[in-house]
Amino acid sequence: MRYPKDLTPPHLYRIPGASSKGSRFGLPYNCRKLLTPTPPEVLVPEPWLSPPPELADWVVDWLTPYQKAAWRFAQGRSGSLLHHPPGAGKTAAAICIGLSKGDKIIVVTRATTKRQWQREVQWLSSLRPVVLHGKTPTHLSSDVRCVILSWEILAPWIGTLLAWAGSHGFTVIFDEIHKAKSWKRTETVVSGPGKRRYVPLKNISASAAKLSKHATSRVGLSATPMPNTLADVWSVLDILEPGEWGTSWAWMLHYCNARRGEYGGLDASGSSHEAELKLRFSEVAHRVEDKEVFANMPPKRRELCYLSREEQSRPQGFKEDLKQAAKRGQAALFEMRLMEAAARKRAWVIDTAEDCIAAGQKVTIFTGRRKDCEKIASALQKRVDKIKGAKLWSGHGGTSLVKRDAMVQAYSSCPDTAAFVGTTDAFGEAIDGLQNSDLAICCLLPWNGGRIEQMEGRFYRKSSTRPVRIMYVIAEGTVDEHVSDLVLTKLNVLDKVLDGDEARAIANTLSGLDDEDAIIASIINKMGDI
Repeated sequence: MRYPKDLTPPHLYRIPGASSKGSRFGLPYNCRKLLTPTPPEVLVPEPWLSPPPELADWVVDWLTPYQKAAWRFAQGRSGSLLHHPPGAGKTAAAICIGLSKGDKIIVVTRATTKRQWQREVQWLSSLRPVVLHGKTPTHLSSDVRCVILSWEILAPWIGTLLAWAGSHGFTVIFDEIHKAKSWKRTETVVSGPGKRRYVPLKNISASAAKLSKHATSRVGLSATPMPNTLADVWSVLDILEPGEWGTSWAWMLHYCNARRGEYGGLDASGSSHEAELKLRFSEVAHRVEDKEVFANMPPKRRELCYLSREEQSRPQGFKEDLKQAAKRGQAALFEMRLMEAAARKRAWVIDTAEDCIAAGQKVTIFTGRRKDCEKIASALQKRVDKIKGAKLWSGHGGTSLVKRDAMVQAYSSCPDTAAFVGTTDAFGEAIDGLQNSDLAICCLLPWNGGRIEQMEGRFYRKSSTRPVRIMYVIAEGTVDEHVSDLVLTKLNVLDKVLDGDEARAIANTLSGLDDEDAIIASIINKMGDI
């Protein structure tokens, strides 16, 4: 949508994206608040009053007020950004938006969260999305309504996706849209003396922009739409509203105070016209603050996140360990299988933690093996170093008790943007200070109800200063699945009664854990050839 030329003061045409060729000449809608007087916003009816038929009956009542507000915000726009903190339920809101648009739906996300999206869509609606794999496209049936693919394979699939969508239109949901932050989408090719031409690149940003131009509507999800500098924002906004924000060059000159660098190239690390950009940004972004999310969250929320085999890391160094464990009996083999499952989740855990830390949250990661703890901490440290003000502490049973206590207290006193990585044995009991976390990720799944209660007690205490998400990551096809069947799915209904000895007794009874040897044997027998 653009406002007629006669409503636009001449001085506003200096704004990137303010003018365009042809019939679309005029001020874009994202400049509405810059006009005097400001035109009224075009309000749309509350979409949840007439929900799409594919949406499950219980969803509307289940949505939080801010999720409904985001749904309405996006309903009246061709492009919108859900700028919500991690754990706010952006996925559910985006699914409602996509369904209400009535078009086919394309979800672009990280490789490690494709299955998570598939499960969420199936949980909230009657749709059965197809997950795309590999860089060699295959035929998509016309009766498929929703497809899910990763950023990494988007480029080779674009032609197939456009043919599948046809002329009926489609909505594209860009999960973690800041992944497409690069403003460089073409490269210069010299074909002869004085002859230059621009060739499109096939990077993530260029591929997303190409798909976006053919979409009927676009929804971007991100807790951190500006990972580093203002220059990162141009690509995100241009993907959501193609052509409405000017060229990358005009953007950086106007909003980044860009200039030639000392050694050539372009220095776009500055900023300018901040107030103007803030007004324009508010027209495309639905913002939710942490405190609003927390007000709609229970003090403690437990989540189960399932990773398919393709989403898992390839464990190394376990083959010999498993052979030795098998010689020591079922209990030793069981423990080693748990360690192997933890290693398979490493990449996903690091990616998830990074996103939350970048959004200013405090994250604790518990695993079960010292080596796994060290590898997670080492890889995460490299990413934390790139996040302004972020800090990381890590330790395990090999760390002295004095040092362990010091690092827990340091983490506790850190107001935000921090990470703590440790082993469950070293920090899962009798530790006070980890309760000031926004997210706790459990890599090693406790199979004993008492251990679950003890571990969760580190994060939810009377002295807790914020609500916490406790995330149990389950690697499909591993011992994790059998443990979760016995324990976690049953514990989800016990939030109101998990209190001291009574909770331990209930957990043990429901999970059949009174006889530890029997339960280990049961799980090992169910594992089969895993």
